[in-house]
Amino acid sequence: MSKKNLKKLLVATMAMVMLFGNSLSVLATNYNYNDLTVGQELTGGDTVTFTGYSGAPRVYYDDTLWEAANVGGGININFVTDVMTISNGYIYYVKHKEVLSGSSPTPRLDLSTTPIAPTTPSTKPGKSEHHHNFQWKIVKDPTLREDGLAQSVCECGAVEAQQPVSSGTAFINMVRDKIEAAPQGGTVEISSELYFCYTAKIMKALQARPDVSLKTNYLTEDGTWHTFTIPAGSAPAGDTQFYGFTGLANYYNGGSGDCDHVHDEVCGGEENCEHVHDEDCDIEEDCEHIHDEACGYVEGTDAGCTHVHNEDC
Repeated sequence: MSKKNLKKLLVATMAMVMLFGNSLSVLATNYNYNDLTVGQELTGGDTVTFTGYSGAPRVYYDDTLWEAANVGGGININFVTDVMTISNGYIYYVKHKEVLSGSSPTPRLDLSTTPIAPTTPSTKPGKSEHHHNFQWKIVKDPTLREDGLAQSVCECGAVEAQQPVSSGTAFINMVRDKIEAAPQGGTVEISSELYFCYTAKIMKALQARPDVSLKTNYLTEDGTWHTFTIPAGSAPAGDTQFYGFTGLANYYNGGSGDCDHVHDEVCGGEENCEHVHDEDCDIEEDCEHIHDEACGYVEGTDAGCTHVHNEDC
């Protein structure tokens, strides 16, 4: 190269340094946490958005937890917008990611300053490049006392995201299975200390089996047991998705939700029959508690009026 051309090159280089500094800027990229893959490079100016999670993101850089009170590692996290920003001059590689299960699903992201080999299998000669096809699967079934786990997983084993499966799902499925397997004209009895509502799935199961009754014993916050029964063919229909036990008890127990109003051994059997507005009591001495002509009550007159709980008297 001639001295003249070399001089021109030096002048051009100096001009670029004056304009851009001693390093050229690289356009920053905004990533979604769910799209990150192990081994992916994050450089200065890049951002990562954590969306769809109720728990605040937990980010580790070289095995150190990033904390707002002790900012470090060239990382900044805005917990209002749930956006993480990599400071200029820093380069990180995705080491690990997972969604921590619990009442508030929390995204975790581990970063490393050391390059990490991607988890995607390398393409072998004669084979096409692998493309992930993620599908949600339950990898751990819930129990009545413990949540399960669902993952968005590819056939190659890569996991995109995961979410807990509520233990309430196990309770609802258990009740549904009992209704479906009940004998003709039978009554399914459920006792619950942990759960306090049914879903539309249970009502649809009862509607599909109009010969089956559902009796529910449930423990309230004050430590007392309450009971209600959905008679055969009487399951509520509509667009409601959740049915609280207290509301169901109020409806099927005549508006009180108290055990006294239910024909059940828990209530004392026939001893409490007088508390039920129904001809089924057939106890003559308790007739005064029943709206029935057998008591001598004649509508519109005073006859038998003292035996009837009615404002018309």
